[in-house]
Amino acid sequence: MYKYSHQTYAKIISLAIIMATIGYLLWSIFTPVPPALDYRIALIAELPQAKHKLNGQVILSDGDSFKMANTNDRVRLHGIDSPELAQNCSQNGKKWACGLQAKLALSRKINHAEISCVGDELDAYQRLIATCYLHVSGQENELSLNGYENLNQWMVKNGWAIAYRFYSERYIGSEKFAKTKRLGIWRGSFMPPYNWRRQNPR
Repeated sequence: MYKYSHQTYAKIISLAIIMATIGYLLWSIFTPVPPALDYRIALIAELPQAKHKLNGQVILSDGDSFKMANTNDRVRLHGIDSPELAQNCSQNGKKWACGLQAKLALSRKINHAEISCVGDELDAYQRLIATCYLHVSGQENELSLNGYENLNQWMVKNGWAIAYRFYSERYIGSEKFAKTKRLGIWRGSFMPPYNWRRQNPR
C-alpha cells in the first residue's frame, strides 16, 4: 500500500512540473515583451520621424559614411562634410592625415556600440542620407535627444567635419564653435572636402 501511494505521489508531482513548464513556455511565447526592456526599441521611437530607421553596429568608410554591419545598408551623414580618407590637411607647414584622423575620431566615439540612423532620401550612391545617434543614457548633454547623441553634430563640433551648407544650415553654429576652439581640422588649414573631391575624382 505504501509503495503504491509513493508512486502515485511521484507521478502527480511529475505531471505538475510538466504542466507548469508548458504553462511557462506558452506564457513566454504569447506575452509581449514591454518595449521599455530594450532601450533600442523604446528610444528609437522617440527619434525624428523619417521613412527609414536603421539600428546596429557599423563599418566606417570615412568620417561621414559607413555601412550597417547587420544589413549592409549604406549611410551618408546628413548636413556635414568630413575630409576624405586619403585627404591631408596642413598645420605649421606640415601635412597630416586629417581624413584618416576624422574616421578614427568617429570610430573612437562609437566604440563598437550600436547606433540609430533616420533619414528620408538616398543619394546617387544609394546611401541613406541620415542623421545618426549614439545611445548615451545617463550621459545627456546639449547634443543629445531623449537619450541619443547626434553624431553628425558631434563630428562638426569637434572639428572633424564642416557644416555642409549646400544641404543644411543646421550645424553652422557647431562649426563656428570648432573653428573658434581650433579643434580637429581647424588647427591648421585644409581644403573643403567637396573641393578636394572635385580635384581628386574617384
